[in-house]
Amino acid sequence: AESNTNRLKAQGSMMSAVACASVPKITVVIGGCHGGDSYAMCGRAFDPNFLFLWPNARVSMLAPGHSDAFVQTEEEITQMNDM
Repeated sequence: AESNTNRLKAQGSMMSAVACASVPKITVVIGGCHGGDSYAMCGRAFDPNFLFLWPNARVSMLAPGHSDAFVQTEEEITQMNDM
């Protein structure tokens, strides 16, 4: 829990620094940019002055494989309705 707290605190500090910066914001995404990284590294939400995405770059709000926790299968829905 402590490592997650420290990581979130660092991300919050980075987001604050990016939001308050008075210099031009330039973002280059070469590989993948998922979840909180998208915000912390001046993603689209911060409206950067220049945003370059490499042709095979991937940007998403959830990291691949983490969306399974939010999606229910038909079987799970049926079990919930039967209760």
